[in-house]
Amino acid sequence: MSSVWQDFTAPTPPELPPEKYDATVASMIALLRYGSGLPFNRVQRLQQDLGEAVDASNISSLLTTANIRRQIEDGSAEGVNMQRLDAESN
Repeated sequence: MSSVWQDFTAPTPPELPPEKYDATVASMIALLRYGSGLPFNRVQRLQQDLGEAVDASNISSLLTTANIRRQIEDGSAEGVNMQRLDAESN
C-alpha cells in the first residue's frame, strides 16, 4: 500500500496547554453577546481584528460547553455573578 493515502499524526508538543482556549474566553464572549448584544458574527470579526480568529460556530459551542448559555437563558447566571461580586467587595 502506498504511503500517499496514509494518515500520519504528529505528537502534541508538551508545552501546549490541554485546553484550546483560556477559561476566561467563554465569559468574555458571553458578556459581549448577552451583555452588549453583539451577534456572534461581530464577536468573530472583533476577535479576528485582535489576531485571535474563532469561528462563529465555535463561539456558540464554547458558550454551550461552558454551560453559560443555559445559565443566562434560565436567569441563574445573574444571581451567581451578583453573589460573586458581593463576596469580592466584602
